[in-house]
Amino acid sequence: MTARTLTMVFLALWLIAFAGAFLAFWLTPARDFGLTAGLNRISTFLGWQAVAGFLAVLAWTTGTRLEKGTGLRRLSVRSCLGARIYDGRPWGRPRRLRFSFFHLTYAGDAPERWRHLEEHPSDGSTDPIEFEFYWVRFPAEVPQLHPPLEDYLCALAPPNSVR
Repeated sequence: MTARTLTMVFLALWLIAFAGAFLAFWLTPARDFGLTAGLNRISTFLGWQAVAGFLAVLAWTTGTRLEKGTGLRRLSVRSCLGARIYDGRPWGRPRRLRFSFFHLTYAGDAPERWRHLEEHPSDGSTDPIEFEFYWVRFPAEVPQLHPPLEDYLCALAPPNSVR
């Protein structure tokens, strides 16, 4: 059984035990009179909650062994290339914008092409914006960039490379 399957089994059992605690409290008739009236309902509820808590710990423990869904865990910063401050008014921003540029490395198997949807575009549009990313050989296949961005990229190029 894989860690993902085991985690899902524990989560399903946890949900059953958690909901069962409330159901058991509701269905258990109150016994006794006076001060201890209904104590059996509370103890039944707490017993099921203890089982649910144990299953939650098991689900969490097996879930920590799962491969995370993001590649950012394999991304590391090699160096900071610099920072620039831009006037934000051309983009409708009332302040100065600071952009930082980093040299990053990725220590995993990356696809040759991938797509990303910007769900909440900063331009105010309601439809998501789709971006397609792909790798190029550096520095020969790098497309023309906005000059400040290109300045920082050139800092990574070998001294005798042709762009």
